[in-house]
Formats: sequence, structure tokens, C-alpha cells
Amino acid sequence: MSMTEPTVSLGLLRAWKSSVFRFAKKLFGAAFLSFILLNPALLAAEPRFGLWVESEGVNRPFVSEKTVRQLLDYSAEVPLSDLYCQVYRNGRSWYPSMMADDTPYRLARQGGTDPLRRIIDESHKRGQKVHAWFNVLRIISNRNAPLLRTIGAEAVLKDSDGNSLLKYNGRGVGPGRVGKHFQLGTQGYWLEAGSVRVRQYIVETIRDLVLAYPDIDGIHLDMVRFPISMRQKGKTGGGSRPSFGFSEESLGRFFEFTGRDSPSLTPSMIRKLRHSKSWKTWKRAQVTLLVFQIKEMLNSIAPQLELSAAVVASPHRSYNEAYQDWGEWMKGGIVQTVLPMAYTKKTNLIRDYTKHATSVSSNGEVIMGLGAWLMKRNTPLLAKQGQTVMRHEADGVILFSYSNLFGTAGKKTVVDFGRLVFPVLK
Repeated sequence: MSMTEPTVSLGLLRAWKSSVFRFAKKLFGAAFLSFILLNPALLAAEPRFGLWVESEGVNRPFVSEKTVRQLLDYSAEVPLSDLYCQVYRNGRSWYPSMMADDTPYRLARQGGTDPLRRIIDESHKRGQKVHAWFNVLRIISNRNAPLLRTIGAEAVLKDSDGNSLLKYNGRGVGPGRVGKHFQLGTQGYWLEAGSVRVRQYIVETIRDLVLAYPDIDGIHLDMVRFPISMRQKGKTGGGSRPSFGFSEESLGRFFEFTGRDSPSLTPSMIRKLRHSKSWKTWKRAQVTLLVFQIKEMLNSIAPQLELSAAVVASPHRSYNEAYQDWGEWMKGGIVQTVLPMAYTKKTNLIRDYTKHATSVSSNGEVIMGLGAWLMKRNTPLLAKQGQTVMRHEADGVILFSYSNLFGTAGKKTVVDFGRLVFPVLK
């Protein structure tokens, strides 16, 4: 930034959230401000601006040299700092792996390209970072996923009625009482975070990626939580919504950890257990332990990598329904960056989510995730959300997603977030 420019950078504004900085400004006034402006090295980093790139959606960017080139051309038009590329989904990988089904990677190689290698090389030339995005605890519908074949059905969550998610239908509706009124908010075979073998398998799956692409910039964790159930549209009654995590292994380890004998659980005892503070704390701890084990593995072979997580933006739902205690992950330095998924048209919610995230992120960065697909026909609202995020001291913005925003045909318009611009399909 030129010293003749009259504007103060967003990086400087973010630096002011430090209490030390505010105190010094108050004490020394304009002289201190001039000192900072004349010493650019003291300014905080520029805002980060990212894009989630799905492996499979309306666009499939990692299948051929042509689709990779389209993504690279698109990202060249945009002042992106970070690309989050989905490389592990439904038990399948877009990188060479002994743990995952790497058929997508091998098919791309047969077509003459290594998608992730091309994206890393080209993006690094532009100064952009590339993060490998993993769907961690959710296998969509692939019963032949290597993890399931290796560990078996016990790798999949059971609900509070004892039903495995393998018995749920394609709409996320389970059998019996639960299925009459509730369904999964995000469908699929969710994995048991309380399983030692599941956690180990996931860690090794990520290790494969790191060893294959040591110059990747970061590992990005998604679906690292418990599923959230929701009431079926038009249904009333039915009592409490189902809860998950009631596998024999997880229950056994819980009772062992709490120093109690594992009882023969009746429905009434399950209902009592699911509402107990100790059980809820146990479930949060299992998710946190998985994230910690991933971080520990990275520290051992690639400590330079940034570990980030896409998280539920609502603090209540994240803590009490998804059992995703990402505030503690930040405070403990387990993850360096969180990307709260604030997918809503309500700007007041965006403001509240951002204020909460920045209040608990003293040891890391917050990049707010906006649901751009919701506002493709109302880009001024999307721009307003981006401005709100930066006004409340977030470290950047990320849009969901490439598959929703890029088309080979169609007009593009520019969303101006202040100093940031982004072409979005109109």
C-alpha cells in the first residue's frame, strides 16, 4: 500500500483488536498511529479470501486437464488467497492412497493429469495457498468404502434407539419411532468418533495425502462432528429428537472411563444417559481427540501445514447438537483457522456469528464462510454480508462454492466486499 493512500488497511483495523494496541493508541495518540503507518512490517496480514472447491457437484473440476484448467483460469480472475480443494469424499480420494478408494485419482492420471499437483504448482506461482479438504466423519452412501470394509458396520453411528445409520434410507429417515418424525439434517453414513479404529484410519488416510504432496499448504477438516437431526417437514409430536453415538465400543469406553460397570442399557436408561452432562462431555471429547490426533500426526511429519476446520457457525448448535467444541480447539492451538459456515440470508445472524467467532479466536484466525449460492440473484446482499464480516474483525471471507458459482456459460457480475471483489455467476 502506498504511503500516500488516505485509507487505513483492513489489516491495520484488525490489529487494533489487540488490547495492547488500543492502549498504546490511547496513550500516544496520533504519533503512535503515524509510527505504525510508516512501518508496514507492523501491519497485520491482508484479509484472506477463499473458495471451497467441491470435487463432485454441478462441476467436477478434478476429472481432466480441461476441468482443472477451467478452475485455474477462474481462480486467476479472482483475488483469491486460498483454495480449499475437496480431495476426500464418500470414502474416495483424488490423491494416491492406500487407505481410501483412490479410483478418482487413478482415472484422472489415465486421462493425463494429476489434478492436485497441477493446482498446487499453478496456484503457488500466483501466491495462492492450496488446502486439502477432507469430509472426515461422513461417508455419503458408499457401503464399499475401504474404511467400512476394514472396520465393519460398527464404524457407523447408532442412534438412541439402537439403529445403525446403515439402516436409514436415502432421505436420512431411520426405522421405527425415530423415523416417523425426524431425519438427518445432512444425510449419509456418519462415522463413530468414539471408535479408536475409526480415528486411526482417518489419521492414516490424511497422512497419505501429506506424504504424496508435502508442499500442500494446509489440511482442511469438514464434517468433523456428530450429525444433527431435524424434524421432518409437516410432522409434529414424536418427543425428543434422536441422538447419536450409542455404539457398543463407545458406550463401553465411556463407562470404563467414568469408572462404572457397563450396565445392560434399557430404553429408559438410554434416555437418562443421553441427557447427562458426562455423556455429552464424552462425545465432545471424542471429536476433539480426533482433531488432536490429526494435529499430532501433522506435527510429526509436516509441522508447517495449517490445520483448519469448517465448523457449525451457531455456537449453541455446534456445542450442544454437533458436539463440536471448536472454541476450545482454537484456544488450545489444535487448529489454526476456523471457517464458520454462516449460510443464511440474515445479515444480523452473520454479524452475531462473526462476533462470537472472533471473540474465541485469540490463538488463531477466523475466515467466515458465506452461502453464496443463496444469493446468486441478490449479489448486493452477499456484498453486504462480506462487509459485515470484515467490519466485525474477521480475518477473511470464503464462499461456498466453486460448483455453485462457476459455469461455462452465463454472465458474471462482481461482488464488492469493500476492498475485495469476487466474480459470481449472475
